[in-house]
Amino acid sequence: MPQAYLDKFAWIDTRPRQFYMAMINYVDTLLGRVVDALKAKNMWDDLLWLSSADNGGPIYASGSAGANNWPKRGGKMSNWQGGIQVNAYASGGLLPAAVQGTVSMGLMAGCDVYATFCSLAGVDATDAKAAAANLPPVDGLDMWPFLSGQVATSPRTEVPVGSTAGEAGMVHRNASETVVQGVVTADGWKLLVGQTGQNIWTGPYYPNASTSWKDVPYDCGIPGAPPPKGKAASGCLFNYLTDPTEHDDVADANPDVVAKMYARLQELQKSAFSPDRGSVQAAACDAALKQWGGFWGPFMQ
Repeated sequence: MPQAYLDKFAWIDTRPRQFYMAMINYVDTLLGRVVDALKAKNMWDDLLWLSSADNGGPIYASGSAGANNWPKRGGKMSNWQGGIQVNAYASGGLLPAAVQGTVSMGLMAGCDVYATFCSLAGVDATDAKAAAANLPPVDGLDMWPFLSGQVATSPRTEVPVGSTAGEAGMVHRNASETVVQGVVTADGWKLLVGQTGQNIWTGPYYPNASTSWKDVPYDCGIPGAPPPKGKAASGCLFNYLTDPTEHDDVADANPDVVAKMYARLQELQKSAFSPDRGSVQAAACDAALKQWGGFWGPFMQ
């Protein structure tokens, strides 16, 4: 949803947290009912349950969306950790007792869910029809050995971070083209290039009466091009293990790491899937934010 439309409806700010918390509570209640039903049908003991957010909480429009990603930087619709590092859990009786209640720190991406369940079902995750249509292969990895404790290290060593060229400020590309804007690696490095919005750190209580900010994207620059004003070199490099809030850009001190990761980013870009997603419908934004009080719908069938 374009920021210009979000900024027009600051009147929603009086109700954001109530809406957001009510929705979270409702989802939690429904999940509990599903778990109870599975147990009642004796299906829980043989089941793997994976649950994950699809992105960080929405913080845009001065908090009118109601979420808070403190202490991480940014939120939904940004590629800071507040937008891409999310809560997730595995449950169900299929998980060995030894790993239940433990914390796993390895990388896992949303696309891995498909490959993991295909493996458990004994089904090949390869999409032959997609391959015949010259579409990129499935990116997911089988995470079951890691989730079940059979191996101590996640098979995923990197996570590409996507955006559109327009949002990333890459003017030499079609604005709607999908681009790989960053790479996160298992050893703690994260590289971002181009422009990234929601360049703020929300406080422990957000939104609040003093909340007011304008979304001015932070320009990391493109390696190989002149650096943006205020930076000695192009590209933003963080170590999310030692600096999880992304306060310390260490690109200047690690040019070799930047060069290596940017080369990998360019390699990943070659197989980026960039379908025609159509154009933004202004009327839909107006209806969701003004007519329906911040909700999408009702939907036509």
